[in-house]
Amino acid sequence: MQINRLWTAMLTRESRDSETDSSIHVSVNTNGVERLNHTFSDTQQTDQERGIANLYDVDVTDNGIQSEQLTDSSIRLGINGDDAWRPQHVFVFGEGVTRPGVNETQAVAIETEIDTTLSTDASEGPSSVPLHLVGHGSGSLAIRRLFILMRSQASDRRPEDGGIFATAVPHEDLTDAPLEIQIVSQGRLVVLFQIRDTPQEDLEFGEANFYTMPVIVPFTRAELESDAITLRIMGMDDYEPLSLFIFGADQAAGRPTSMVPLVSIPNWQQAGLGVIDYDPTNGTGSVTLPLAALPTEVQPVVETPSLAARRSHRS
Repeated sequence: MQINRLWTAMLTRESRDSETDSSIHVSVNTNGVERLNHTFSDTQQTDQERGIANLYDVDVTDNGIQSEQLTDSSIRLGINGDDAWRPQHVFVFGEGVTRPGVNETQAVAIETEIDTTLSTDASEGPSSVPLHLVGHGSGSLAIRRLFILMRSQASDRRPEDGGIFATAVPHEDLTDAPLEIQIVSQGRLVVLFQIRDTPQEDLEFGEANFYTMPVIVPFTRAELESDAITLRIMGMDDYEPLSLFIFGADQAAGRPTSMVPLVSIPNWQQAGLGVIDYDPTNGTGSVTLPLAALPTEVQPVVETPSLAARRSHRS
């Protein structure tokens, strides 16, 4: 697949001094040619602070990035300064057109529970790390965990009235309204999970979130009907995402080896899904999320010595 838009999700560790004021960049090379070297500029998000998630996208239509040409050493994440940064999770995925009129989303590379400190000061750590490829799961992949990446809409409300978990609203018992994700497969409830307060800026205006969710029982993308996934609000509040992605992973814990997209909504408003609102006069309390296109092909991860050694170590 030719990747037209590249997304990078990251979660900074919650531990002391994990945040950074230095800028972060992602680079992509194929066949020895650097296709991308992009520095993430300051955004409305809370960028690279302790315990905070970020989700960035960049248009790479003209960069010539073909997913089948990527190898285990093609993608690197780096820092541009000596203010050390400690990421916890990083996930890269891409959008591209594989069939006429069909925009497909693919998982590209992922690292979880990273234990490396990044800095241009060599005494603190390396300035960049490779992001190893993750397999493109098919519709029959047994899903044992979910990865949820989202950005919330910006707002023109006053700053102190900030999002679904805001505290400035007078009715304090109505401001902590979690979102719930439900998935039903072949008549079985396979996922029921509520997004509640975490160290992240949970569902706040203009912020990003990076969540993982367990499943009740494994299921596959191919089993899901068009109305299988429901997102609902569990209290008298309202919420409108900017972007929302859900991926299924083959491992219940640790680093996945294969992932498959379940939901891909780069622009919530363009998808016409509206505001999720407990008050039926203002919106709807739940929305059926459209399923991502089924993968058209499965590209194997290139087995490099470093990846083989990592797999051997995990086993």
